[in-house]
Amino acid sequence: MKAAIAAIALALLVFFLAGCTGNEAAKNAPAGGAQVTQPAAQQKAVKVEFLYAQWCEHCTAMKPVVEKVAEQFGGDVQVVLIDEARRKNETAVADLYAKYKKEQIFGGFPTLVANGNSSLVGARSEQEVRGWLCRQFEAKPKICA
Repeated sequence: MKAAIAAIALALLVFFLAGCTGNEAAKNAPAGGAQVTQPAAQQKAVKVEFLYAQWCEHCTAMKPVVEKVAEQFGGDVQVVLIDEARRKNETAVADLYAKYKKEQIFGGFPTLVANGNSSLVGARSEQEVRGWLCRQFEAKPKICA
């Protein structure tokens, strides 16, 4: 029962974080944020969760890099920003951080997580973020050619 409640809470969190559809900009999701559930070979977009902390200088520096690279991918990459400060008041956010830490996906700030299973930790250049994102697709977008 607890697992079902946690799954529902996580689904609601993702829905809440998405905040918009299409090309509208959401407050916490500059490049969209709809949940992607298709297998990697069939998916049309990669969902990227940007785990950050407001007090983290590397996170502050990475945010515009992530937003710029996401724009370059157009609709192929959807970014959801997840502030660590929300862990204190939102169980679903706390559970997500705990899950990623347990699975050794999250190891520090900033962390980018693609489709819940691949991460890039630490301050990175635009080229590094773009290259990492290109490796998340089986059918490469034009930008990765």
